[in-house]
Amino acid sequence: MTIPVPAGPRTRGSLEGLLARARLGPCAVFPAGLRFEGSAQLPCNVIVEGNVDGTLDVAGEGILHVANSGAVVGTLNCPDARIDGTVDGEINCPEGAVEISATARCRVKVHYRELSVARGAEVEADFIATGVQHG
Repeated sequence: MTIPVPAGPRTRGSLEGLLARARLGPCAVFPAGLRFEGSAQLPCNVIVEGNVDGTLDVAGEGILHVANSGAVVGTLNCPDARIDGTVDGEINCPEGAVEISATARCRVKVHYRELSVARGAEVEADFIATGVQHG
């Protein structure tokens, strides 16, 4: 199932509406009921509703969304990510935003530039900020 995402300007200044700011275009979906093992390189937005055991590499300006029903064991390399489901592994968004919603269940190492963790999320993590200047 492909979820339509409204068009709009994409800025890294705010995490609010991360998915709403995703550009329209191709979208790869790992549907509920699918179990994928291995690695995939995807040049578009990605929605994980099923189970992934391995590595997903999202190129360009794609957003990776782990839906409520989605579960990932492995590594996610992407420009931006929204986690509503379960992730056990690593999320690499060193120049982008990671949004962890209230329904998320994560045991992860997260590399990020912008981060949002909602109240209610179950998170055990190492958070590593990159590209952030303090001063």
